[in-house]
Amino acid sequence: MATSRIENRQDVERELDSHKPSNVLVAAGLTGRPNVDWCETNREATVRVNVCGTINVADLCSTRSIHCTIFATGAIKALR
Repeated sequence: MATSRIENRQDVERELDSHKPSNVLVAAGLTGRPNVDWCETNREATVRVNVCGTINVADLCSTRSIHCTIFATGAIKALR
């Protein structure tokens, strides 16, 4: 199990180089507390983790020929 935060590219890089995995499963991301509405008012943090962080891991895995599977979901709010 990883201990680095996915938005911190240097930490992820060190962790990958230290453990040398053959596969990485990414299921990390901000979901909001107390609910997903938190993400709407904290967009910068949400994008930093859920978008940039995921790209960091995928890119670092790609450059090391490590298979990377990303598990992600999103909430879709009905507009009224």
